[in-house]
Amino acid sequence: YSALTEAFEDPEVSDIYCLKYNKIYVEKNGKNVKYPHSFRNEKHYNDFIERLTKEAGKELNKGDSKILDFDLYEDRYCAVEDVVAPNGKSITIRKHGLSHITLEQIVQFGCMNAEVANFLGMLIEGESNLIYAGLTGSGKTTSIRALLDYYVSKLNKRMLVCEDTRELFPSNDHTLELVTVKNEDPKIAVDLRQLVMTALRLKPKYICVGEVRGIEAESAVEAMATGHSTIFTMHAGKPIDAVDRLVDKFLTAIPNISAEVAERKVANSVDFVAIQDDIRGVGRRVTSITEVGYDVKNKIITLKTIMKYNFLTNTFDFVDKISEEKAETMMRRGVKLDKLYPYTNWESDMYKSYKVGE
Repeated sequence: YSALTEAFEDPEVSDIYCLKYNKIYVEKNGKNVKYPHSFRNEKHYNDFIERLTKEAGKELNKGDSKILDFDLYEDRYCAVEDVVAPNGKSITIRKHGLSHITLEQIVQFGCMNAEVANFLGMLIEGESNLIYAGLTGSGKTTSIRALLDYYVSKLNKRMLVCEDTRELFPSNDHTLELVTVKNEDPKIAVDLRQLVMTALRLKPKYICVGEVRGIEAESAVEAMATGHSTIFTMHAGKPIDAVDRLVDKFLTAIPNISAEVAERKVANSVDFVAIQDDIRGVGRRVTSITEVGYDVKNKIITLKTIMKYNFLTNTFDFVDKISEEKAETMMRRGVKLDKLYPYTNWESDMYKSYKVGE
């Protein structure tokens, strides 16, 4: 890795940003830091980039490959030619962590407390359809990976993972990982939409899509609607943004249906949206968990905040209850009433009579 060896060998460095041969930054423990080393000159730097792209079987050029995305040894790269980056060629590297952050560490770091983790675990156990959203760099992939590693492995259920680039590396033993194949020839290429459609035929309990950002939204919604617990990440800062983006992408895939139909299908398929933020001076936090529904009478999507992060008290406050419909669906998937009851509006007398009958 030449001048970048120290950055690659440092486990605290997650990203490397080469703006030009003698201007390099790294992200270390979540903070941007000026890197103390540089390449000897521009030729040394350009040769380094060329060697990486060749190793990945690609070529950066001034023709049809001015911007090049590629994977190498499970790290992600984006190289940009100098006709696009006027200060010189640029390369950005997102390192793959050698060890996964566990759910216990996520809680210790304060990203969520034990109750929020248990609630999200209950949604996973109940095979709910969940969007785990956040802005770039909010740590959503790290958190959803920790949740899936802990809860799906504990439940011992079959999971299918569909990704453009391998990021999740799930620890659940009964998991089939599928990745896209990029090619200019559509007969050779395999996109994310095809992977999700394939996953539907492989009898999974869970379908986890690394990130939904295009026409694969249609197949992800279909997976949700057909009873496969579907969980994916998405770039969005608010619950409504996540739902709106999903509707937009759904319409892109099926443009001949109305917006009203698309909204109804999405709202009836998605169960919950969790938002994670990286808050300056505070750190990464799950800032809300929202239930998604559909008002048939008024023909609108409904959003109900279940948990909200309180910035004043630095606490995770459960501010509302989940609907009876969502609770009953989770019970049909095996979640015990004792676990669900604190998060429902069920009458205590009804609960007591249920316990007596049990």
